[in-house]
Amino acid sequence: MPPFCLLLLSGTRASIRLMGEFALRRSTEGRRCVVYGCGNGASLATIRAAFGTDVSLKIVGFVDDDPLHHRTRVEGYSVLGNFNSLVTMVERDEVDCVVLQSHLVDVDRLLKLEAAVPGSPGLICFASKST
Repeated sequence: MPPFCLLLLSGTRASIRLMGEFALRRSTEGRRCVVYGCGNGASLATIRAAFGTDVSLKIVGFVDDDPLHHRTRVEGYSVLGNFNSLVTMVERDEVDCVVLQSHLVDVDRLLKLEAAVPGSPGLICFASKST
């Protein structure tokens, strides 16, 4: 295959994928979801698998306590701040669910997060890492 054809084919596939991602992010439908933790293999595929294909998600972004991650992007989504930012987003009803990337979250933080919106079933979900 000539190099030009290979380049053209690759460019076409990439542009179609980018347009699909753009349309998905601009969607107004779905549960507004923030991912807490962007280290140790944070993956949107893992998050979507945790919910299944029948639940429509609108990823708002990531939240992480590590200052090195702030003002960066993970899989194209912004890191929006730290745990306190997350609690503020929950209190302001800016998100519908929080996905925890790790099962090693401080109990006090979980209680504080749950207290931010009492009586919100399904606010906190764990993304299980597939092996």
